Formats: sequence, structure tokens, C-alpha cells
Amino acid sequence: MNYHYSKDVTVFKSRKCHDFAMATQPVLSLVSVALLVVGIVGNGFEMRKIRLSTAEGQLVPKNAFLDKRNFKWYILIGISLVLWAINGTYM
Repeated sequence: MNYHYSKDVTVFKSRKCHDFAMATQPVLSLVSVALLVVGIVGNGFEMRKIRLSTAEGQLVPKNAFLDKRNFKWYILIGISLVLWAINGTYM
């Protein structure tokens, strides 16, 4: 690691934090992509369960996306997007 030494200690500390952020970048990328995939696939299966739980002749209700069973998947997808955005700021 190439540190630029100066009399100001805060420069040294900020570079150390930056190196730590760069070291965790691949891990954060993999975690965010994994959470996104799990959230989308889980939401798909949940929507299928909702569709199959309705009567055969009826269409899926318009509020199927607002069903309370879907919110856990929406939260998981939201967390993954926030992690992805945080990861993008350290590039």
C-alpha cells in the first residue's frame, strides 16, 4: 500500500478507511446481487402462490402486488438496491 505521509494525521486515517472500503467492495457486490436474486425469485414464487390461491375462473386481483406476503420480498429487494448504491459510491 502506498501511503502519502504528511504531518496531518487525518489524511492517513482517511486513506486507511478508503483502503478498507475498497477491500470490502467485492464482498458487498456479491451480497447485494445475491439478495437481489433471492428477492426477485422469492417474489415470483409468492406471486405464483397468490395466483393459484384465487379461483380458476377469476383473474388475479389488481392488488396482488400490494398483498402483505409480498412486502418481505420488496424489503429484501430494497436492501439489495441500497447496498448496490453504497457500493457504487466507493468505486
